Amino acid sequence: MFFLSFLDHRIANSILGVEWTIPIEVFWYAALPLVLVKAQTAKKLRVAFVLAVAAIGVTKGLAYLFVTPEPGLFSKWFPTSYGPFFLLGVVAYQLRQTHVGWMKTHAQTIVRVCIAVSIAGLLLELPGRRLIFSLSVCLIIGLFERSRHTVAARILEFKPFLFLGTISYSLYLTHLPIASLFENHRSLSEQSSLERFLLTFAVTCVVSTTLYMLVEKPTNVWGRKVAEIKFVTGARSWLDNMKSPVA
Repeated sequence: MFFLSFLDHRIANSILGVEWTIPIEVFWYAALPLVLVKAQTAKKLRVAFVLAVAAIGVTKGLAYLFVTPEPGLFSKWFPTSYGPFFLLGVVAYQLRQTHVGWMKTHAQTIVRVCIAVSIAGLLLELPGRRLIFSLSVCLIIGLFERSRHTVAARILEFKPFLFLGTISYSLYLTHLPIASLFENHRSLSEQSSLERFLLTFAVTCVVSTTLYMLVEKPTNVWGRKVAEIKFVTGARSWLDNMKSPVA
């Protein structure tokens, strides 16, 4: 409930098999605004990267000194182990705000190369694959312009892809339990990997769509209404009071 399960790796991934990532995401959702405010120059952003890399080493060192059992698992599931990757999101954001520079001049070529590298990173066991893929995605997000990449834009705007993006959170939460269920089923385990994948994908889409319609979409609407009433209205009232003669 409080997204603090990363503090105890023994229970951090004990329900769905994928939930260890969610507290890490929430941690950085809270931390990244501070980085965006403080690291607005290239020099400060480089300092932030150095600190983020150093935090990985400190986390691993402290884990091996004080955590038992499986200190490696503790550091793997701790938010600081992923700081540099989230900082790449800051880089992508700043690239989108920048309208000049050699990267913008050659944006079309860079994006094409990064798309090819991303696909290769997904399909091949390349050394440093995670870092290469992350850098490529960062540059694609930061430099992609719809007007310059009309073919890629049409592919990305293909309605089935947009639909999968809409239900992606439910897909993420449900895919592993469903895959595990099919792998352990005696009759299904004899099918080919492709057949099991297609069946798992289809069932996961159905379950995820149901969860999205019955749970995720209604709670998102409710959350936005609460935010509007509690925060936006309150902020407007506070500003009105500040502007009044009595204030």
